[in-house]
Formats: sequence, C-alpha cells, structure tokens
Amino acid sequence: MEKEIGWIDAVRALCILMVFFAHSVEISGQGIPDWLYRLYDPVYVNAFFFVSGYLLLGKRPSASKLSGNILFRLVIPSVIFATIEFFPKMLLRGNGFSLSAFMADTLLGGTYWFVSALAVAQLLFMLLFLTKIRNIWFYVVCSVVLATAGMLIEASGVVLIGENDCLPWSYKQGLVCTLYMAAGGVYQRYEKNLSLPAWLLVLLILVYLAGSIWNPEFIGGYSAYRCYITRMGFVWSILGTVCFVEICKRLPRMRALTFVGRNSILFYMMSGALPTVFAALLGRWTAVNVFTFLLIFILSVAVAYSLSALIVKYLPFIKDFRALK
Repeated sequence: MEKEIGWIDAVRALCILMVFFAHSVEISGQGIPDWLYRLYDPVYVNAFFFVSGYLLLGKRPSASKLSGNILFRLVIPSVIFATIEFFPKMLLRGNGFSLSAFMADTLLGGTYWFVSALAVAQLLFMLLFLTKIRNIWFYVVCSVVLATAGMLIEASGVVLIGENDCLPWSYKQGLVCTLYMAAGGVYQRYEKNLSLPAWLLVLLILVYLAGSIWNPEFIGGYSAYRCYITRMGFVWSILGTVCFVEICKRLPRMRALTFVGRNSILFYMMSGALPTVFAALLGRWTAVNVFTFLLIFILSVAVAYSLSALIVKYLPFIKDFRALK
C-alpha cells in the first residue's frame, strides 16, 4: 500500500524539512515572525502522526508484523542513535558520565520523543487490532479515551521514572498522538469521498492562512508533545494537515523527496544533533543572524541526506535490524 502512495513520501519529507527548520530556529536562537511559526507549527509534527494512522489503519498489519516493525524500525534504531549521541552531548554540556542519564536517554527512549511516542501509539493500536473490529469509529472513540488519559496524566504531574515526566518512552505523548493517527484513519476510510476540487482546496488554504496570521487567539491547543489539545486546536491542526496532504498529492514525484520520506526516521534522529553541531561551529566565527541560521539549516539537511544515503547503502541494519538476516 505504502509503495503505491507517493504523496506519503512527500508529506514525510516536507515535514522532516520543517523539523530541521524548527530545530535550527530553536538551537540557533534566531527569531522568526510569529505568523510563520503559526503556519507550520500545527502541522509539521501532527502530519507525521496523521499519515502513520492513514497507513496503519488502512493496512491493519498482524500483531507479529506490527510488533516487529515497532521493535526493529523504531525502538532499536532509536537506542542506537541515542547511544551514539549521548557521549558527545555530555561533553558539550560539560557533564560527566551518569548511568541513570544514559539509561534514560537510550533504553527508556528519552532522546527522541517523536519516535518514542509513535512506538507507544502503534503498540496501543496493535492491542486494539486484536479485537478484530473493523469499524473506524471504534478506533476514533478509543483514541479520544486514550488522548484524554494522556492529557489528564500530564495535568496531574505524575512522574513514573526519575525527574523526566515523559519516561518511559514518552508514553503520555504516545497516548495523545493516537488522536491524530485516528484522524488519519478516518481520512483513509473516506478518502474517495473527500476528494477536494481545486477551488475548495484554495479556499481552505486561504482560511488557514488568514486564521494563522490575523486571528491566532481562537486556535487553542493542538500539541501532542505538550499533551494539550483543545477541540478548536485539533480542528485547526487537522484543517492545516488536510490542506498540506492535498497539496502534496498534487506535487510531481521527486527522487530527493522520495528518499527523504522513506528514510524520515533516520533524518529525524539527526535533526537535533546536526543543527547543534553547526550552530556551535559557526558561533565561533560569527554572531547568529538570518544568514548563519539558514546556513545551519542547509548544512544540517545536506549532511543528514549524505549520512542517510551511506546508512541505507552500507549499514541498512541501522534502519531495520532485520536486514542482518
């Protein structure tokens, strides 16, 4: 199914570019206009969960296959990259080695919240698939219950392990993001009936642009990361995500976007480390400005692309340990 849906690669690729952009903004300290932030922030992470739900609820893989995908494509690569990143990160921060910090960042999934949350959410859907229920609205109702539970746990301030309230494996975010995954499943179920004519897509885009730029107060919460989603915030994020998906469906197939999309997890795991490295290096010679910020972004994406190409060609087991067979 996934190979037949080229726009999935475009969505993932453009989202990962926005992730690099957002991380470059945060790490470099370069300010951007509020309206620009409001345009991409409701979409760029939630669209990942949306298309993941689209594929997962469309294919509904067996428990053995899905558990294998979670372990070999998400958990093990996350642990490998987190281990590689841990020691340089400690050196840059001037911290000594701490076994508890190492365990939290690696085996407990503390480094990459998105991958951790996605693994938890897919595990939850795997358990729901055991019911053999096919009705998409069963999964919508379950996702509302799960997301509500995640937000209530966040509001209560419960900490299960250590001082990081996201451990283990960003479980609260995993509960909350099932809501966006279920929305992707609804889109997949009614996709043929939801085909938007060009004029309606343009109208929806204009509504999203206008609301984001001129009237942001009514949007509300939409963040799976912060475990805070309001009804209006969810609707607004879905509006932006559907517009984004429909735009991607109309894009021509591009080899570079296809490669990035199909290896988006690899790119994501480098999206924090590379901007950090380039910001530190460039900071030695020049102050942060728009030019250096863009340079950080471009260099980070270029190096991530090169490293991902090398991994796919020479070390494919890092992406999926089943390649060792």
